[in-house]
Amino acid sequence: MGVGRRYRQPASRSLSNIVSAVLGAVVTILIFYIANLPSIDDEAHDFHNTSDFPTDTTPSISDHTVTSTRSTAEQVEGGDIDGVPAELYRPPGPPNPRASSEFLDKIPTCDSLECLKEAHELPRGVAKFNHPHFIIIGFQKAATTSLYSYLARHNETLASSIKEPEFFVNGCKSHIPEGCSKNATVKYIHYTLRSWIYLDWNGTKGSFEGSTHIVRAGEELAPRLLHMMPWVKLIVSLREPISRAASMLIHNEDRNNMGCLARFNDMGKCLLKSSQLKDPKDGGPDSYHEALEPWIYTWPSTQLFVVQYEELTDEADGEQELLRVKQYLGLDPTWPKNGGLEMRNARRFKIKPEGWSISRQDYETLVDIAREDMRKTLDVLAIKSLVQHRKSWERRWESIWQSNLDSCDDSGMCNMVLS
Repeated sequence: MGVGRRYRQPASRSLSNIVSAVLGAVVTILIFYIANLPSIDDEAHDFHNTSDFPTDTTPSISDHTVTSTRSTAEQVEGGDIDGVPAELYRPPGPPNPRASSEFLDKIPTCDSLECLKEAHELPRGVAKFNHPHFIIIGFQKAATTSLYSYLARHNETLASSIKEPEFFVNGCKSHIPEGCSKNATVKYIHYTLRSWIYLDWNGTKGSFEGSTHIVRAGEELAPRLLHMMPWVKLIVSLREPISRAASMLIHNEDRNNMGCLARFNDMGKCLLKSSQLKDPKDGGPDSYHEALEPWIYTWPSTQLFVVQYEELTDEADGEQELLRVKQYLGLDPTWPKNGGLEMRNARRFKIKPEGWSISRQDYETLVDIAREDMRKTLDVLAIKSLVQHRKSWERRWESIWQSNLDSCDDSGMCNMVLS
C-alpha cells in the first residue's frame, strides 16, 4: 500500500460494524429498561388468593414515620412503608367514594390500641363492621386455615394480609397494650388488618385474622383483649385431641424437621412424652379445658363461637356448621358463591393417610387422657351454652377412638387414623 493512500474497508465489514453498533444500542436500552422494572419482591401479594398465605415479611414502619403530620393510615396508603407503594397491596377499589363519620375519620389517625378503642365508641355512620370484626384464635391443626380461606372468599369480609400475624402473643408478649410497641401496633392496625381498604369500603367489610396461638395464652390475654377490643368476636375450633396432637407433631417434622417425631419416629412415644396432648411446656396448657377456661369465664357468650373440627369438615354436616358461623358473624349466608370448605394445610392427606402404627396400650392411655379432657371441656363450654348437642360431639370423638382400637391385631399393634 503506497504512502498517502487510505485503506478502504470491504463493504461487508462496514455493514457488519453498523449492525454491531445497532445491536449494541438495543442491548443498552434493554438493560436500562430491565434495571428500572420493579423486582419480583416488589410485586403485589394477591390477598384474594388464599391458597398460599404470605409469610410475615411486612416492611418495618420507622418511628419517625408514625409521627408525621399526615394520618397513620394515609402514610401506609401513600406508600411510606420503606418506600413500597401501597397500591401494590390494594385490590380493585370500591364502587363508592369514602364516607365520613366520627368512627371512620378516627381510625386513620390511630397508632395505638387505645386510639382504636376510642374510635369504636364514636358514632359509626354507614360502617357495618368493626375493625377487626373477628379473630380465629385456635386451635392449631383444627382446620383454622381452611376456615380462614373460606371466610376470606366472602363478599363482606376483609382478610388480613397474613393469616397468623400473632401480634398479641409475639408482638405484645400477651401484655396489651403496654407490651405493644408503636411500630408493631401501627403495622397491625393498618397493614395487617389493611385499614385503608376497610376505609375504602366504608366499614362494610369485616376485617379479620387467624392467630391460632392466642387461645393458649388466655390466662394473660383473655381479660386484656376484652378490655382493649370489647367488640371483637372470637372463633375457636376443636379437633379430636389425639389427632390434633399427632398432626402438630407431623407439622413440626414435615415443615421444620424438628420435634420428637423427627428424632424418634415413634408416634406413640411422642404423643405420650412430648406433644400438645401431654407436654405443657410448649407454649400453653396441654388440654382444651385449661386453655378455654380463661376465655369462658371472661368473655360474653355472644362473642364466643366454638366449632367441632369433625363436624365442620363433614360432608353431610359441614355446610350447616358454616351457616352457623356466618350467622354468628352477621354475614350474608348466601356467600361465598364458589363452593364450601376446602381442606388446606392438611398434612394428614399426604403424610401417612393410611394411619400410624401404635401399640394398643399406648393408644388406650391416650384415649383416657383425651376422654377426660373432652368431658371437662364440654362442661366448661356448657357454662356459656356454647355446644348445641353434647351427645353428638361425644359420639364423633368416641367413634374415632373405637375405630382405631378395632384395628388392633393379636400382637397388640393398632393402626391409628387421624380425624
